[in-house]
Amino acid sequence: MRRLCDRLIAASAALIALAAVDLFAHPAIDARIRSVSARIEATPTDADLYLRRGDLYRQLGDWSAALDDFENAERRGADPVELMYQKGRLWADAGDAVRARSYLDRVVALRPDDPHARLARARLASVSPQSATNDLTRAIDVLERPAPDLYVERARILLQAGAAFHEMAAQGIEEGIERLGPLVTLLDTAVEIELSRQRFDAALNYLRRLPSVLQSQPEWLLRYADALSLAGRQEEANFYYDRTRMAVDARPAAWRRSERAAAIMRRLDEVQSGG
Repeated sequence: MRRLCDRLIAASAALIALAAVDLFAHPAIDARIRSVSARIEATPTDADLYLRRGDLYRQLGDWSAALDDFENAERRGADPVELMYQKGRLWADAGDAVRARSYLDRVVALRPDDPHARLARARLASVSPQSATNDLTRAIDVLERPAPDLYVERARILLQAGAAFHEMAAQGIEEGIERLGPLVTLLDTAVEIELSRQRFDAALNYLRRLPSVLQSQPEWLLRYADALSLAGRQEEANFYYDRTRMAVDARPAAWRRSERAAAIMRRLDEVQSGG
């Protein structure tokens, strides 16, 4: 049962991931660098402009150019704590977690309620699950409206820490739902957690809280059917497997040729063949 459960969770998560669409393209960083550089030429004493351009260079992975700008910002009287934060993020991106932590620890010591420094430190490779969870929790508490992804990130850290922390992961996601509402990303993670704990009825309850427009989508119908199957309610599961196939057939031809549709059909064929 455990192996089957894990396999279904992985398959369902993959299907939901295929449904995700990147709606917003990242602005061209090089264009933004040119814009800030023009402003620096006009106002060469503005430390904040060097900080801003240095951060853009960091995003490009040009560590040397970023450090040069941070040094220029320091000579022009930039906020020393902000400088430490920017250097901490740079070294984190460059793969030097020890040096990054030395900067971010100092920032958190000086500004314990700085959510951005807390988040940057939580994401360091060298940080223990407990420390990362503590930093994420503090950031979530401080932010007026934290992104739902922060709750998911914290839950995943706890899940990876072992079965003893799965209840904490579930509680954290429920806190997110209570604070932000029944958002799809939170409900999806809650379902994953409950399936991993073989709490099938709880998983089904979370699936029922999805917006009605999503409950009729093939990906979610399939996930509901899989959860019913894991719960031992095979007759109901078969009904929803059939509904999933009908939902796929009802979609436009172009969608039925997509990888999302192919993945769903592979799963349905596997069920039908008794796999």
